[in-house]
Amino acid sequence: MSSGLALVPKYKSAVYCGTKGGLHIFSKALRIQYDPQTLRVIEILPTVVDTPMTAGRGRKKISPEMVAKKTIDAIINHKKEVYLLELPPPTS
Repeated sequence: MSSGLALVPKYKSAVYCGTKGGLHIFSKALRIQYDPQTLRVIEILPTVVDTPMTAGRGRKKISPEMVAKKTIDAIINHKKEVYLLELPPPTS
């Protein structure tokens, strides 16, 4: 589980964004290093999720249920990265 802040950092959260950015690159590196038959790495990059921790922050939140549904869909459909953002996913 990563975060949209791995791709679009927030100026008040440098450490958080940096750690999520590290997870993003680590996920990509694991996919390169391991055979997908041995290890499947799926990265979920949500925007702000509507939880008690985010009360009073953000306006366009997604529900925890939506994150869970998209995560299960990613597992079933062998996705590598799932962007639950309002931005288009980056091109690789």
